[in-house]
Amino acid sequence: MPRNFMQLPDFKKDLGWIAGVKEYIAIRLDAVNHYKPKRVGEIGVWRGVSACALVCCDDVKEYVGIDINTENCFKVVRLRLKYTNKHLDVELLEQDSMELHKLPGEPFDFIHIDGCHDTEYVLHDAVISLFSLKPGGILLFHDYHRSETREGIDQFLEKNKKDIAKVYFKGDVNVNSNVFVQKAG
Repeated sequence: MPRNFMQLPDFKKDLGWIAGVKEYIAIRLDAVNHYKPKRVGEIGVWRGVSACALVCCDDVKEYVGIDINTENCFKVVRLRLKYTNKHLDVELLEQDSMELHKLPGEPFDFIHIDGCHDTEYVLHDAVISLFSLKPGGILLFHDYHRSETREGIDQFLEKNKKDIAKVYFKGDVNVNSNVFVQKAG
C-alpha cells in the first residue's frame, strides 16, 4: 500500500485545500497504526484524502464513508481507496448526516468526523458516532480550532462524560487541531 500520497490519483489538486496537509495525513496514519481498527467510519469524506490515510493500516478491512457527495467526489474517492487498500470493503453513502440516527452496520472501531462544521451538525455527528462505536473505540474530530466545531465538541464532551474514557488533543491548535475521544468500556 502506498505511503506516498502524492502518487494517489488526482491528489495534487488537493494540496491547497488544507493547511498542514502533511501533518493532517500523518496524524491519521499514526492513529490507525496505533489503534489498528478493523472497521472505520467517516463523516465528511469529500475527496478522500483522510479516507486514504485511515485505510493505510493493513488491519483495516472495512470503510464506511458518509457525505453529501459535493462535486461528485465519490468517483475519485473510490479510485483512491482502491489504490490505497485493494482488499478493502468500501461503502459510500450519499447522505446528509443529520438524517441518520446511527451509522450503518456493525459497531465501528474508529470513526473520523470532519463533516459540516456547524455546531448542531458536529454535536449530532458526535452523538450518533459514539452510539455506533465499540467500547474502547476511538472518535477523531478535526478542526477544533474553528469556534463552531469547538462548541459542538465541547457540548458533546460535557453531555457524554460517563461514556468517555479518555480525551486528548493533537496538532497545531490554530490550523490543524484534532481531538481524540476514547469510548468507555
